[in-house]
Amino acid sequence: MFSVVFSLLVDQSTTMVIIETEVSLSSYTQRLTDLEQRIVQMERTTPGTKVITQVRLSRDSNVDLHARVLYDLEVSNIGGAFDLEHGEFTAPVDGTYIVFIQVCIPNNTWMTLAIIKDGAVMGKLHSGDADNNNCASLSMVTELASGDKLWVARIDGNSGVLSEIRAWNTFTTVLIH
Repeated sequence: MFSVVFSLLVDQSTTMVIIETEVSLSSYTQRLTDLEQRIVQMERTTPGTKVITQVRLSRDSNVDLHARVLYDLEVSNIGGAFDLEHGEFTAPVDGTYIVFIQVCIPNNTWMTLAIIKDGAVMGKLHSGDADNNNCASLSMVTELASGDKLWVARIDGNSGVLSEIRAWNTFTTVLIH
């Protein structure tokens, strides 16, 4: 505890009124800590935050079984959430996101890709069949917390090649709420 003393000159003479107030320093410290935590939470959920990422492959690419797809071309990265070097999206704020992937592979092959969130499969897509329909897409809506990581990985298939001949192989995320 400490005391704050306020002096007030009442008139031209030397008569003064003294007001003494005891203030708890620990209560102000706790209040400041609470306010800092509220600011951090507001920054994580601020309406109007824009997060739009789209990455794709610029050429045919090999992907080993259980390996991440390493997209090499950044089409859009508003919010800076996609890391090309590691092939992952990191949610910068809590929210609802649309996640979309498209895959194209060579004829007469098949591949299964998955959207992975922090090591757990969130969704899968399978591409390839006897009719040479070798492009497929997957879209989903999901809740992400700030810091959650998403990536695309090959989890099955007799092909390890993503082909750019017919269409682009893409990974897109958009914060919608």
